[in-house]
Amino acid sequence: MESVMSNYYIELTPSQFRARLAAAPIAYLPLGTLEWHSEHLPLGTDGIISGGFFDALASRVGGIVLPMLFLGPDRVREDGRNPPDIAELQRRYEVSVFPTVVIAAPDGRLIAKHEGFRSPQALAEFLAEAAGVPQSVVARAEAHPDRTRVEVLAHLLATMNHRLTVVANDGTELTAENEPSAELRDAAGRRYPPHLDVVSTSEGGIWWGSRFWMPCERKPPEYTFRRERFWRDAARERAESQAASRDTAEADGARAGEPTETRGT
Repeated sequence: MESVMSNYYIELTPSQFRARLAAAPIAYLPLGTLEWHSEHLPLGTDGIISGGFFDALASRVGGIVLPMLFLGPDRVREDGRNPPDIAELQRRYEVSVFPTVVIAAPDGRLIAKHEGFRSPQALAEFLAEAAGVPQSVVARAEAHPDRTRVEVLAHLLATMNHRLTVVANDGTELTAENEPSAELRDAAGRRYPPHLDVVSTSEGGIWWGSRFWMPCERKPPEYTFRRERFWRDAARERAESQAASRDTAEADGARAGEPTETRGT
């Protein structure tokens, strides 16, 4: 009878290790704390559960389970009592059941509390109550997140002290600081079209409104944008070309400042 190869690093021979690594180059690191879990459970319950989960996962998709790493106790005492700060939160929000989910405002005001885990339906009801929206709104967001309005998602996330953000491919978060035109407004207080490049009329921006007849002379706005795609694309290409030329010049200048290696014959 052929024996089943172990998923655990410490139980593999070198040849078995190389075989598993070649089949699936994945390493799992079980983590856990050493803490009191009442009198009927081991002190290393968290790590045991983590190791068992990764063992089952490695059996399905491959990989190697590394030796378990215990991060140390997360309690001041091993008699089951919480540290003073945790005990204060437990007292403030009257937490007596595990697990308990508490949603609180930044000032500490209790927004909602959910004791125990009964079902996904119960958690949906809890979130709807905390956000102050009908439960159908939460249900639609869970079932069709790609078809949920942005303002609804932002509101639900804000309830849990989270926020929506846009991140570029290089990991940069897009904010008003790195997109100055986002803070600009027209004379009526409206945002400019996000897909158009906003330019200053005092720096070469052409005010397209001047080509139309108006009953009275009006002062051009401080900012405007190009409406014609041809001129808009031409301006963007010119700006990109100038930026590329500057980068090339800076790179050439940096190389020119580097010491030159000379070799004697």
